[in-house]
Amino acid sequence: MKLFRNLGLKLVSVVVAVILWFVIMSFADPSSSKVISFIPISLVNDNLITDSGSVYSVDGSLYASVRVTGTTSVLNQISAADFSAVADVASMYDLTGQVPVVVTCSSNLIEAEQIEPLTRSVRLNIETIMSRRFPITVETVGKIMDGFLMGQTTVSPTSVVVSAPESVIAKIDHAGVSINISNLSEPAEYVSEIILYNDAGEELNPSSMTPYYRITSETATVTAEVFSVKTLPIIYSVQNQSGVASGFRFTGAELSKTGIQVQGLKSRLAELTGIVIPDGRLDVAGAAGDIQIDLNIAGYLPDTVKLTDPEDQILHIVLHVEQLVTDVYDVINQIELYGIDRSLEYHKLDSYARLWFRALKEDFNHFSVSMIHATVDVSDLGPGTYDLPVSVRVDDDVFERINELTIRLEIVDPGASQQPVEQPPEELLPPEQPGESGEEPEQGPEPPAE
Repeated sequence: MKLFRNLGLKLVSVVVAVILWFVIMSFADPSSSKVISFIPISLVNDNLITDSGSVYSVDGSLYASVRVTGTTSVLNQISAADFSAVADVASMYDLTGQVPVVVTCSSNLIEAEQIEPLTRSVRLNIETIMSRRFPITVETVGKIMDGFLMGQTTVSPTSVVVSAPESVIAKIDHAGVSINISNLSEPAEYVSEIILYNDAGEELNPSSMTPYYRITSETATVTAEVFSVKTLPIIYSVQNQSGVASGFRFTGAELSKTGIQVQGLKSRLAELTGIVIPDGRLDVAGAAGDIQIDLNIAGYLPDTVKLTDPEDQILHIVLHVEQLVTDVYDVINQIELYGIDRSLEYHKLDSYARLWFRALKEDFNHFSVSMIHATVDVSDLGPGTYDLPVSVRVDDDVFERINELTIRLEIVDPGASQQPVEQPPEELLPPEQPGESGEEPEQGPEPPAE
């Protein structure tokens, strides 16, 4: 048969034709490789994590990449849509959190051996969901009106429970609400958003940090008390001021505070004019020195009024009782005569006339003889020698005179025959002239007994 003639030659021709076809095709449609990315990775069996009370986050992205080898014409027809990627949590390595990724191709243009996976696993960060309760603090912004004072603030709820992954919970330090009290003059109620803060006082937004964030309440209601304030003077009296021990004088009361600020309803404060210390609480009878008294001032306030500052509760009072000192002054030159007869002559027979005064030591620094007014009444007295009382007046009655004074006076009629001057008794002659006013004489008689 003609078909089998030159069979070898024909077979060689077929082989050569096939080879030529492959050579021609290799030049017309060459083989190459292509990386296909953004293949979505599906996580399966992730309930194995959530069912145990934990949550996960993906470290990186949930997209896979592969390298595909094939002819240009085939590669041009292949895209990410022809592939699927699956990460089975059941296959996760517990120590590393790595989950293997299996990529398959749905196109029959590509064989499995032509696909090289570039993404072989995804890493999951697994955390336990924690719940923690945080008390809610209230922060005030602004300044309350003058004459008023903020009282207590109450918040409802008093705390919130936050549920989130452990890493998020660890960043939360406290929860708080803020209210603006500018120009506040009466009790008010606010509804404010609850804000979470870190330990540096910076605001946190956990909902942007994790989809697993939960809080039991988004807002809180704050009730703010407002009170009127008033400064009340201390009203008091000191009993028996003149009844201190002999030789002493009450010189005043010293209070640690002369006014105390209190708070309460405006109508209640209007009823108060001061804090009255009852009679008998401050008494200096028989005192021979300072008296210190501590009073609990809160006990003198009505129940509807309270101290603004608890540290004002104790009022310290010092009743000053100081010892008096004595000083002696010669007033012989200050003695004036009144009721004189112009036809007669008057002669003081005493060389000195001493007056003792008692007062505070500091007061004597401002005392002088010129403040002493001494007079003798010579009305209706004729010639002769007399021991006459001296009337004494001092410009300031804080200087207490402690002795009486008399002087010997001779009245002479110049027109009558001269009689010898009668000398005063020896014991009345002065030893030495005393010192100037305000100074103790170096030697001299002691002040007379009272």
